[in-house]
Amino acid sequence: MSALLLSYLLTSLKQCKHLILIGDHQQLKPNPNVYELARDYHLDMSLFERMVKNGVPLKTLDTQHRMRPEVSKFMKHIYAKLDDHESVLNRDLVEGMKSPVYFFNHSTKETADEMTMSHSNAFEADMVVGLTRYLLSQESYTTKDITIITMYTGQLLLIKNKMPKREFEGINITSVDNFQGMEENKIIIISLVRSNDVNNLGL
Repeated sequence: MSALLLSYLLTSLKQCKHLILIGDHQQLKPNPNVYELARDYHLDMSLFERMVKNGVPLKTLDTQHRMRPEVSKFMKHIYAKLDDHESVLNRDLVEGMKSPVYFFNHSTKETADEMTMSHSNAFEADMVVGLTRYLLSQESYTTKDITIITMYTGQLLLIKNKMPKREFEGINITSVDNFQGMEENKIIIISLVRSNDVNNLGL
């Protein structure tokens, strides 16, 4: 939240007696365009993180209703007290897959675009397209059941270029920064892209 927007918010709250803010202090941090401002004034800290660090009381949700336990267990690295609601315990398995969560590991190197400062991985993009095509060959799924998420704009464009509309129209392909919870889907395919000799994960 910008300082200007925050000042407008505070002004409008002058007569407020009870304020409830909904957010998450453990999600993505803001990304200021000016590094010095982030470093010197902590503008890379979200409003909620700033509030929590200053001792503002908070309540956190402790039960999730969206993910199978095989997926939610990865969230427990961030949300240690997260529990699974009983409604997610018997969700359908992914048809044609051995496990609800599947990792495909490869060592094909990434490509960096100096102009856009983005990365892509053609081998991984081909794997994403092939996996999507395979899942669509199952009887249970249409293009609207699959979402593809990637970490880089370069990979996003590469995947889109490899997926002709006549075959893949309806599939949501988005970057992780633009992905919203309301876009949750039956199947999520994530392309992490990074693969290099210096073990740079892009964090």
